Amino acid sequence: MHIDDGLDVDAELAELLRRAAAGLPAYRPDPVAVARRRRAIRRRHALGVAAGLTAAALVGGVALLGAGGIASRPATGTPPAAPRLFLTGASQRWQGGDGREVGLAASGLAEVLPDGRLVAREVPGLPVVQQAVGLPDGGFVAMGYRTPMEQASQPAPGASRTPPPAATEAERETVAVVRPDGSVRYLTDTAGTWLIGADDRRVFLGGAGTIALDLATGRQQTLDWRDLLSGGPLVAGRFAVLAGSGDPSGSCALRLVDATTGTTVSERPLPTDDCYKMDTALSPDGRWLAVTQPGPLVGGNLDELKVILLNVDTGEQTVQLLDEGTAAPGPDTVILQGVAWLDDARVRVVWVHLPDHVDRLYDRSEVLRMTTVPVPVR
Repeated sequence: MHIDDGLDVDAELAELLRRAAAGLPAYRPDPVAVARRRRAIRRRHALGVAAGLTAAALVGGVALLGAGGIASRPATGTPPAAPRLFLTGASQRWQGGDGREVGLAASGLAEVLPDGRLVAREVPGLPVVQQAVGLPDGGFVAMGYRTPMEQASQPAPGASRTPPPAATEAERETVAVVRPDGSVRYLTDTAGTWLIGADDRRVFLGGAGTIALDLATGRQQTLDWRDLLSGGPLVAGRFAVLAGSGDPSGSCALRLVDATTGTTVSERPLPTDDCYKMDTALSPDGRWLAVTQPGPLVGGNLDELKVILLNVDTGEQTVQLLDEGTAAPGPDTVILQGVAWLDDARVRVVWVHLPDHVDRLYDRSEVLRMTTVPVPVR
């Protein structure tokens, strides 16, 4: 659990608690999946890049994206100017009852375009991409590793467990600044561990503190921006930060933090469980904050996925259940992939829904779902 001036409840701990309550043995997720989920719970998720979908069947407002429509070629040409929705390719694997690996297979960086197509992206020199965020010029910033990391599957219940190897010098985080044509402007190592956001001048990274990377020079500066420790999406010169752990005994507030000075310009108290979040995205006009959440930590189905639309100015909010998941105990079958706004009035959420009975490794394209949620009309 991270409770560091408003960092969120770790989804891994929540799963362990659920399994302990059900009398089930613990399991160990692969290290890349853990890193992705921990960052996804704390960061702006304008994530994405990856392969072309030619068909999507709509079921109850949810598009079920099938493998038959995936194109394997990288995208070319100028990316769209709309807000970017990137998907990263970390796996969620474990050992089935017969010892075989089952779950979600690893896949590459991808982007969901506004028309719903899934398009492959590549970052030369950065084979493992953990996060990506769009830039105003049509390029994007990616964060990951120069060297592929070994992905260990979770052992079967009762099997011996070998700790994952410690990170080597070659596995330090690296930031890539990518031009609109897909070429890499530069790669630079960083002490940051997750992407907060970017504007036309700087990329903001989180970690032990806030790091500002100058896009023009690649120079990095550590900032004493305590109000931004828990991160938040950046739009129109301000960050929208949900400050709180999501713990029922704690507090929750929405802070608007100036992207020039790092100071809070306004703060609004919110219901405590609003801060129990997986990911957030701010609408282009800065009026609505989308907050994706799992089910309740205690007394409910943690495998659910829902989205809260929060009016930044009034505090008005609506909640929509996107996926009921499965009540069966075990590793996650509903896994958030990304959330981004199509425009000021519509937000798109993308996730993976594995079958209730997982008996093999599934490609992301087989189990990917997405839906578009409109803001309330008054």
